[in-house]
Amino acid sequence: MLSTSGAYAQGQTQAQVQAQAQAEAEVEVEVEVEVERSLPSQPLRVGVFDAPPFAMRNEDGSWEGLSIELWQEIARHRGWAYELRAYDSVASLVKAVGAGEVDVAPAIASSRALEVTLDL
Repeated sequence: MLSTSGAYAQGQTQAQVQAQAQAEAEVEVEVEVEVERSLPSQPLRVGVFDAPPFAMRNEDGSWEGLSIELWQEIARHRGWAYELRAYDSVASLVKAVGAGEVDVAPAIASSRALEVTLDL
């Protein structure tokens, strides 16, 4: 039951709230199915560059950091195979994404300039 500070207080009935929740769930399922259909049969190419604390290369060549851990959790949850590809700078990574050499770049922050070039 929602409190008076929730959706009911905004003039919605319980039936309206349930209908909206059902519609949102259907859209979410449709989006998930479309994403699954569009995934390549090969591992996703994930571009990374050294950007502490988001992505940091360890001495053994492995990667860690906030963006790396978030990506690993998303990929694990979705069952996606991937390979990390290291780049020297954000500029070289952006260029690689634009050239189609990288599928995902989890450590790139969104900006107006990048939105023109990339699908953020």
